[in-house]
Amino acid sequence: MLLLLHPLALIGLATVPLLVLVYVLRNRFRPRTVSSLMLWRLPVQPRSVGARREKLRLPWLFWLELLALVLLVLAAAGPEAGIEQGGRPWVVVLDDSVSMRARSDHGMARDRAVALLEAQLRERKPSLVRFILAGVTPRMLEGTGAGLRDIRSRLEGWSCAAPAADLERAIGLAAEWARNRADVVVLTDHAPPDGMEPGEGVLWYAVGQRRVNAGFVGAARTAAGDRDRCFIEILNGAGGAHQTELIIRLGQEVWDRKSLALAPGERHRLVFEVPAGAPALTAELGPDALDEDNLLWLAPPPRRKVNVAVALTNQEWVPLIERTLKATGLSQTTTNTPDLVIFQGEPRPWPARTWTLRWVEPGQPALFTGPFLLDRAHPLAQGLSLEGTLWAGPTSAGDAGGVPVVLAGNTPLLTESVSPEGTRHLELFYEPAHSTLHESPDWPVLFWNLLNWRAEWLPGLREPNVRVGAEVIVRHEGAGVRVRGPAGWERTIEAAADPVVFEAPRSGLYEVTSGARTEWLAVNLLAEGETDFSACTEGTWGAWRSEAAAEVHSPWPTWLGLAACAALLAHLYLVTAERRSVG
Repeated sequence: MLLLLHPLALIGLATVPLLVLVYVLRNRFRPRTVSSLMLWRLPVQPRSVGARREKLRLPWLFWLELLALVLLVLAAAGPEAGIEQGGRPWVVVLDDSVSMRARSDHGMARDRAVALLEAQLRERKPSLVRFILAGVTPRMLEGTGAGLRDIRSRLEGWSCAAPAADLERAIGLAAEWARNRADVVVLTDHAPPDGMEPGEGVLWYAVGQRRVNAGFVGAARTAAGDRDRCFIEILNGAGGAHQTELIIRLGQEVWDRKSLALAPGERHRLVFEVPAGAPALTAELGPDALDEDNLLWLAPPPRRKVNVAVALTNQEWVPLIERTLKATGLSQTTTNTPDLVIFQGEPRPWPARTWTLRWVEPGQPALFTGPFLLDRAHPLAQGLSLEGTLWAGPTSAGDAGGVPVVLAGNTPLLTESVSPEGTRHLELFYEPAHSTLHESPDWPVLFWNLLNWRAEWLPGLREPNVRVGAEVIVRHEGAGVRVRGPAGWERTIEAAADPVVFEAPRSGLYEVTSGARTEWLAVNLLAEGETDFSACTEGTWGAWRSEAAAEVHSPWPTWLGLAACAALLAHLYLVTAERRSVG
């Protein structure tokens, strides 16, 4: 609907009949018979206003003048599109985090926020309402209707499932859209943070309550030999002491059960081990204000072995490599297609997905004592120090190719190159007879980094235990991925890209299948800010914008004024052109 902010400006349309009258009443000259026009000066027939009426003739000049008049009057009237009759528009920011699902004697915080919103809608009757969901990333809900039925329908998309609410960013987005044309309403469960005092035109409603609540805020399950090491952290986010029960299950069997008495703000950490290959672990706390942080799942960590082939021409160093590979616990020998080949000699063609480490022994090595330059962002350099290390390498950088990972001055000692298929090919310039690197702790660290890096690129889940909102990465090597989750959620991804990246919609235990491989994926809330209710409160901050201070900035008057100017310029051009043609 189009609203005119200054309707009295339409009086200017009264000039239109006057313009028509100018063209209707024009001077008419009487004909005279003369002998010759040779000495006459022929003036242009004036088109001035006359007293007689003649046949209506409307040239282009008339239509341009009419168009300019109408556009100027409409620009003065100040049209504003999309504003219906009623109060000022609203932009409502909804806290979409999980804590809005907390229960109290008066229902969930979300339900109280909806009831408050409906009461304000009935009282103030805004002309339109936009909703912004403040989750990890703010997003807009479709629709702008202000009717209660329409509002209730759109609020069905307010699920309150995000692990955090970026209210500051969402309010900035709302203010950018409003631009003094609308009021901003915030619905959340806590007071404005320090430094964010709502001003005029911003209403902050908090509907939270400090309730008894404890939840899981940290968890991990890692492989440790023939056992899995598990870590669980529980936080009492209530303002008072809280007693609850912790039950841990492996599959369907109860693994442990204990009572916990937690002081206000206390954290309880639990470390224990379960057998390797044990099924997914489930931990549960007793009921309290929020159910979503009372359940925890931990999927078994992957124990992928990298198939390594050793093809060294210098047999003297084969035992050293084999001992090092065995110490990492990440490798296994293979007679099939290897995942990694460690070789000496000239480069050879390998299968498309095989990584290589070419060990080059310089004939006349140069001894380097440091300092060594490492690319700390590279996976191979994680945890390396090389302090006090003697490294016998090449005398120059002439034989090195690829991107340096370790350098001594300007001489590369370890390099990496990437093939078009994405496989990595490494070159290690190292002469052990005059070096001490293979006798230091950095040697097994280097090979553990290499095998762990290669294992991350093997088919399957990169990380089986993630937080809600985190990306899940699955390598499938063209087999596609099928994911089944709680409440019947299912998704099939047959993308050509490898790896596949997706986001699980909610916490729970998922089954990920790629080809013949099936793995468990555990998605957990683990959001300390949603478990801690100590800052929850009720109250109202800010004020509605007064009508006197309300400024409506519409782009329509500007565009209409520019169009009127264009019409007047065209009129001026036609008049000038006509005078030149007559002259």
